[in-house]
Amino acid sequence: MFILNAFTVKSYGEAEYWFAMIKVFTVIIFIIVGLLVDIGVLGHVKIGFHNWKIDGAPFYKGISGIVTSSIASSFAFGGTETIGVTAGESANPRRDVPRAMHGTIWRIILFFVGSIFIMGLVIPYNDPSLVHNEVKSIDVSPFTLVFIKSGIKPTVHIMNAVILTTILSAGNSALYVGTRILYALANEGKAPKQFTYVTRHGIPIWCLIFTTFISTILFGLSFIGNKIIYRWFVNITGVMAFIAWFGILLAHWRFRRAFILQGYSLNDLVYKTLFFPVRSIITSLLICIFILGQGYSAFTTHPFNFSNFLAAYITIPVFLSVFLVYKFVKKTRFIPLREIDLVTDSIMFYQTEQISNI
Repeated sequence: MFILNAFTVKSYGEAEYWFAMIKVFTVIIFIIVGLLVDIGVLGHVKIGFHNWKIDGAPFYKGISGIVTSSIASSFAFGGTETIGVTAGESANPRRDVPRAMHGTIWRIILFFVGSIFIMGLVIPYNDPSLVHNEVKSIDVSPFTLVFIKSGIKPTVHIMNAVILTTILSAGNSALYVGTRILYALANEGKAPKQFTYVTRHGIPIWCLIFTTFISTILFGLSFIGNKIIYRWFVNITGVMAFIAWFGILLAHWRFRRAFILQGYSLNDLVYKTLFFPVRSIITSLLICIFILGQGYSAFTTHPFNFSNFLAAYITIPVFLSVFLVYKFVKKTRFIPLREIDLVTDSIMFYQTEQISNI
């Protein structure tokens, strides 16, 4: 992954293209096979919606189960915001970003929602292969279980290869984003200036080396403590993904308000969010519910499980502490909406200026 990111942005993009092709092909096959298993063409047992009618299904543990599982979902789903980072290296972000976002929405519906729907049809929530496992083998993967129920023999080896590819893809994207964020921080004076150095191909190499080093250490730590540290990492990453999206929603709301207050028309925007601000408000409320409610099980366990409580909520005070310390040390302030700079580095205003100079 380091080598893929060390040469050019094109090498990263090319690798992601092929990784994505493998994932897309596999998920499509998975959905087709899962449907065939569900209707009885494969596996010779028609399942239908039977697994949704067993005791406790389809919403096992009710609201508590949904909220608790939301963090794991956030951990798996996080990364779509990468589009905003890659926009900085796009030749035509005004065209490419809306196109990428429209495509992302349909991919989420097909690959995320579609896959989970198939798993819910074929695999009951109380399947012995899923209960109290230590996640030591790929045999317990829901993807693998669906293929096993279909009677297809070499499923374990196929899914091993696909999951390895998925891990490489996720790691590749995370390394790219982490490197660019560190580079942006260095350019703003919020990280050592050595990280502003780039190669002749535009790669912030010192940022890449540092990000790779930290990632390697954290990966090694995840094997310590009978998966406890791993579960902490999942919780921290999931909560931080929610916090990041809350920040994105807040930034979007402030941008729209500032845009109008400064006398501009929303018709000037190339990409406008549908159902704003209702959708943003609902999403923000759900994020707050998921973050605050995901440690619910710690309170209902007797005796009180302090370890689960800490794993669920440690991210909140850590984030707030870092945020408040930065605000205090740097003496920063929230910029009033009428004073927000909407012109500098704006493609819309740059193109308008270019046209006026013709």
